[in-house]
Amino acid sequence: MRLTKQTDFALRTLMYLAKQAQGRRVFAQEIAEAYDMPINHLTKIVHKLSLLGYINTYRGR
Repeated sequence: MRLTKQTDFALRTLMYLAKQAQGRRVFAQEIAEAYDMPINHLTKIVHKLSLLGYINTYRGR
């Protein structure tokens, strides 16, 4: 099965978050470094996942 990069990054993001302790806040930069993703691209994906209700986001520093 072939996935787009956007889908691949979204799934990796969800898997990374699923492995974390419940309630632990994770920075986008942390996910980007873990999977060697461009932070700008990841930010767009995280925003979309938030709009779709898959994750909750909070504005960082």
